[in-house]
Amino acid sequence: MTLYTFEHATPETLADHMHFQKTQSPDDLRARLADGRTRYEQLCQMHSGRGIEATWGQGTVPFVFPGIRPGLEFAGLEALAHHLAQTASGKRVILTEGLAPVDAEPWLAAGWVLDKHALMAQTDLTARTWTLDPRVQERPVLELLAPDLLDLYAELAKVGKIGDRSETNPATAFKDAFQNEENRLFVLVEDGMGHGGRRC
Repeated sequence: MTLYTFEHATPETLADHMHFQKTQSPDDLRARLADGRTRYEQLCQMHSGRGIEATWGQGTVPFVFPGIRPGLEFAGLEALAHHLAQTASGKRVILTEGLAPVDAEPWLAAGWVLDKHALMAQTDLTARTWTLDPRVQERPVLELLAPDLLDLYAELAKVGKIGDRSETNPATAFKDAFQNEENRLFVLVEDGMGHGGRRC
């Protein structure tokens, strides 16, 4: 029977933690640890005899994104799920393909509840092979500055990942997008008005 243990990263084990987690900006993480914005107690690990089996961050954010070793046995997944049920009370665990198995069974066995509305999919909108509706126009993102499209994106930003259902200035919310002239916008135009759009 495999024994799984849980601990936090330390200055001595930080490099192994970041390697397992595939940390994109190690210098930034080190800087945040140095000035206290992030604490070592927030960098969590699950170990077995073969080394790190899972890593995750556990701060004040309401979500936990575990990174799990490919091929981790059911017992290991269930041990992780039980541990997070005890230590991450009130948070949501998001299983992201490429970081963790998306099998819900061990999590359900540990008492978690599956939220079917939190499923996400990734696609490449730049590789389309279908014919666009004749009413759809392709525009530079800079044309978001048109008043009708700003009104549309103001509404989208309130309920999307950018906004918080409060008053949102879309010109500010999409500032980064405006800087990249390669970004394109596909807008359904009917009777001269933009009715929807997506950046890619």
